[in-house]
Amino acid sequence: TWVSKIRRGVLIAGTGMGKTTEVVKYCLTNFNRLQSRQCFAVIAPTILLTKQIFNRFQETCNNKNINIILGIGADGSRRKKADWLREFEACNNPQNRNPFIFVGTPDQLDNLYNRFIASDRDGGNITVDTMFIDEIHTMYNHTDFRAKISVLEKFMCTDTKMIAMTGTPPRYITIDFDNTFTVE
Repeated sequence: TWVSKIRRGVLIAGTGMGKTTEVVKYCLTNFNRLQSRQCFAVIAPTILLTKQIFNRFQETCNNKNINIILGIGADGSRRKKADWLREFEACNNPQNRNPFIFVGTPDQLDNLYNRFIASDRDGGNITVDTMFIDEIHTMYNHTDFRAKISVLEKFMCTDTKMIAMTGTPPRYITIDFDNTFTVE
């Protein structure tokens, strides 16, 4: 219920406290309220963690008619960035404007924003209803990820609800996220 009441927040809970489980449950429980051309986005800092979250969605979904898109770039497997972009374009063509869940890395979130949200492609923008950012401290604390904060800032200028999750919140995270909820 905390997620429903806020616009920007940080969920602080230690490893193994069920953050990912709650995100999956929230997205699947609330999926039917999404309108055409809307999505939930779940962002993780690494390809490995992104794949784990994607797999959790697939395991929990049990073949419901829900499009879940894995947004990662080339990862050493046969999957390439063009693969998820094709899947995404299939969800975004004029004949199919169904809602979906996007699970991806910050790099692919930038592609999602630039190609499908900021553009007026095919007669209208896609909107992200709620975005969950796992391990947000990595984006604030590590120089390799700091540039990704600008991607999140693009979404902060939209109506997207943003929930960051961490076990170790940076001191200054309240600059971008004004609500905190701590699970002990």
